[in-house]
Order: sequence, then C-alpha cells, then structure tokens
Amino acid sequence: MEKRLLNKINQILENPSIGDPKRHALKHARGSHVDPYVIVYILKEDIITFLYVDHHNFVYEKSAEILKRWEIEIED
Repeated sequence: MEKRLLNKINQILENPSIGDPKRHALKHARGSHVDPYVIVYILKEDIITFLYVDHHNFVYEKSAEILKRWEIEIED
C-alpha cells in the first residue's frame, strides 16, 4: 500500500490536475483515489499542499476540518 500511495503522490506532483475537484466544504481541494484510500490536496498556482490521506470513509470529513482551520490561520 505504501508503494501505491507514494506512486500516486509522484503522479500528483507531475500532474496536479489528475485529482478530482471537490465541492462544498472542500471546494478548493482535489482528491485522488488509491483504493480504499484518498489523497486530498490543494493546488494554488504552482504550490501543492497535501491536506490528508485516509480511508475513503473518513478522509473527507477530516480534510474539511483541516482546511477550515488552515483558512482561519491564513486570515490571521
């Protein structure tokens, strides 16, 4: 599994647009699947920020919490 995740991360680094755009609380994020896991990240200009990696059942809720905290910190 580790090898598959690292391979997907390298693919994201080479082509950040491969992840599916997310909506709602994750509207600025993208997600790329390595079943049963999802890598959630944000692409802003040429900077990729990886938010969270977890099982599909948990990743979106936790990523939304992280993104919300991160946006608050950026505004301060």
